[in-house]
Amino acid sequence: MCSNKPICISAAKKALSQYAKATNDEAGTLELMVYFVERGTHCAADLGIDDESFYSAMESMFGRVLKTLRRSSTEVREGFLPRLTAIRDAADGIGWGYHDCLGDALEQAFPGAGKDDATAA
Repeated sequence: MCSNKPICISAAKKALSQYAKATNDEAGTLELMVYFVERGTHCAADLGIDDESFYSAMESMFGRVLKTLRRSSTEVREGFLPRLTAIRDAADGIGWGYHDCLGDALEQAFPGAGKDDATAA
């Protein structure tokens, strides 16, 4: 659930970076990165956030996730791609070109990812 409290993107990114450095746990870091974008997207949908830097941060993190997944095992990719598709879908109607950006990035990194049989035909 989101609140109207100020969102501190830099603090979240710093904590994520510290976790990554301290643990060297790629799967755990990916989990946090995806969670970051999931929560941000849901808050944007719930609250109607009107802040270009917020969307830039979400798009950047989504891109980092995709970059990491491209060099990850098939098993790891298969675990995260459905969540990334869900994030893209949740972004539909948010504005700021956010949905389009996520969709384009996902399609470029993993062509055909997240498309059902009817769409892929």
